[in-house]
Amino acid sequence: MNKIIGLTGFKGSGKDTVAAILKEAGYRISDDADFIRQAWDGLTCTQSPYRIDHVLKEMPHPNLGISYRRFATAYGDFADTAFPEAGSLSLAFSLAKIMQGGKICMSNIRRQSQLDLCKRFNGEVWWIERPRNPFQEEGNTHETERDYSSQADVIIPNDGTFKQLLRVVRKRI
Repeated sequence: MNKIIGLTGFKGSGKDTVAAILKEAGYRISDDADFIRQAWDGLTCTQSPYRIDHVLKEMPHPNLGISYRRFATAYGDFADTAFPEAGSLSLAFSLAKIMQGGKICMSNIRRQSQLDLCKRFNGEVWWIERPRNPFQEEGNTHETERDYSSQADVIIPNDGTFKQLLRVVRKRI
């Protein structure tokens, strides 16, 4: 049986944490940002804390002069422009996982085209809601920071402890 869950939410909402819980439950993770991370690591010649740490993600890398967040957004914009027939290059990675079947988590839905792909294959879109999210920027209108909660099938509250989030996710699956 195929089961697809797509995770969306603002940066810092807990998508990676929920994806880790789903991975433990047997879901294969389709993270379209893998190729972006590899490009960043190649440019910085290391697995840079600038792409892992929530605060450093927003700060310019001393050797590149650009933050990981800005780099990833620009890379995604380029992929969407360069490969319009695919909707985005990342969709090809997600689609390949979906076609293999089984339980799949699209762990980082940040664009309408990704959300549409999840729904096209009867996936369930989860909006991760984190009240008082310290990383959310008011007025950020870039596509990767849009509020897709109205298109979500499920709202997953992330307003307590990890144990509470774990209970919510396990109950849903």
